Amino acid sequence: MYLAWAHPTRRETTHTLEQLVQTGESLLAQTPSEMHAKGTSHADQLHAIVQRNDFLQSVGADTTLSWTIEGCHRARISGRALITAIAVLRFHKDKTTWPQSLEELASAGYIREIPIDPYSGKPLVYKPTADSFTLYSCGQDFDDDGGTPGQWGRPPRGGDQVFWPVEKH
Repeated sequence: MYLAWAHPTRRETTHTLEQLVQTGESLLAQTPSEMHAKGTSHADQLHAIVQRNDFLQSVGADTTLSWTIEGCHRARISGRALITAIAVLRFHKDKTTWPQSLEELASAGYIREIPIDPYSGKPLVYKPTADSFTLYSCGQDFDDDGGTPGQWGRPPRGGDQVFWPVEKH
């Protein structure tokens, strides 16, 4: 009886779902670092919308949308990192030296723009070494761990998302 009385109507549930989707679309434009700077996250914002709707909570509507947004940010930066790594390798092949910075890579025309890490709000971290280079994102813990590999998709326990060198399995 309580559930029937307390549970939102179909109309209210539909309205909440529409609000969730609209908010998700606007949150997609905000990077994780921007949300972190505000003291919140995509997940927090979406959960606040469904917190009074047991049905939407039970089906994980907010969690699913949050994972989708996170996946989109990870896919974008992974693609940009791939393009950057290929550009660094091409630069090295052409000039027999590693670029000293991403700025040098861009000014030489190997990349159009310097890729911004959505987890730091700064450029991806690039460090040339004697025989190669390191390229990484600060990752979901928003902390630069010096290129120490972490794993995306796991709770943030430290570590960075290292794109190069490629980890051997």
